[in-house]
Amino acid sequence: MKPDIIKELKSNCNLYAECSTCGSSFQLNKAIIFYVDGPIPDEAKKIINKKENDLFKRKKELINRRKKLKERAEKATISVNLGKILEKVAPAIKGFKYNHRDCRALFEPIDYLVFNGLSTKNGYIDSMLFIDIKTGQASLNYHQKQIKAAVENGKVFWDTYGGKL
Repeated sequence: MKPDIIKELKSNCNLYAECSTCGSSFQLNKAIIFYVDGPIPDEAKKIINKKENDLFKRKKELINRRKKLKERAEKATISVNLGKILEKVAPAIKGFKYNHRDCRALFEPIDYLVFNGLSTKNGYIDSMLFIDIKTGQASLNYHQKQIKAAVENGKVFWDTYGGKL
């Protein structure tokens, strides 16, 4: 026969314990105490069931989040790949506002350099333009922003390199 330690602990309001998880202290006479090899009190069963339900819900949420992340990643990959294809054929698409014969492909880090007027009868180039093709919500990357700033600040120069290599 087990000594009735639980009744002793519950009756003494001066005994405290510390939670191993959060470190806060609590009165033992307010805790649900039971023997491991004995019956689980209904109060404890309710708490255990609630925790199990909460864990089950969190598991379902995590599964759904993982599924959505995977779907989002797949859509993003498709979008990026489609964008890469479109940027390569953009000058041939109806509605492209520059003459495709004036465009020279660079693709990295900027898609095109346009020599406005190159393809005209006299071949007079009146301006040059850096173009980067974007689809959807895409924005310029770090290096593209630097190139844009250099052009806008007039820091574009000419150099002729030659001689013996």
